[in-house]
Amino acid sequence: IPSNSFLMLLVANNFQKKGLPTIVKSLDLLKNNKIHLVIAGNDKKKITYIPKSISHQIHFLGLINDMVNLYDQVDLLLHPTLADTFGMAPLEAMSRKLPVIISNIKYCGLSEHLNDSQALILNNPKDEIELASKINFLYENTDERNRIIQNGFELSTTINWDNTLHKTLVAYNSITN
Repeated sequence: IPSNSFLMLLVANNFQKKGLPTIVKSLDLLKNNKIHLVIAGNDKKKITYIPKSISHQIHFLGLINDMVNLYDQVDLLLHPTLADTFGMAPLEAMSRKLPVIISNIKYCGLSEHLNDSQALILNNPKDEIELASKINFLYENTDERNRIIQNGFELSTTINWDNTLHKTLVAYNSITN
């Protein structure tokens, strides 16, 4: 991977469900050799079709034990999932000051807590044109990317187990009293 590459990360053990086919189509649409995709995770099923024209831009890493180190080496996390009850990888990425492109609340529960100043939210995670547009926007607009990074990081500090426990207890007590 060239050192001046813009590195996108997908974390997945089910490539289809997490949106790899849409990402591949988006990368093909962008026609930008500086944008590369690294994929952490394994999928026992058949890997999606990758056109030869972009095969050198897609890198399968397999299972990664040190995700913090990986987050610190990439420029963007992609999470165009088709089904995710919450989405820990995007929250972890935000806590490591990465911008995130994520599916809307219909597909990913974490999106319930997000707005467009904290992450770029996909209306349709199957739409390669929309995804390519959002990738290109973050690639070309450093100031906007940095604003989203900061806002996403600030949000990530408020979503933790202590706050979740407190909110759960408040909700529980409100219906038991």
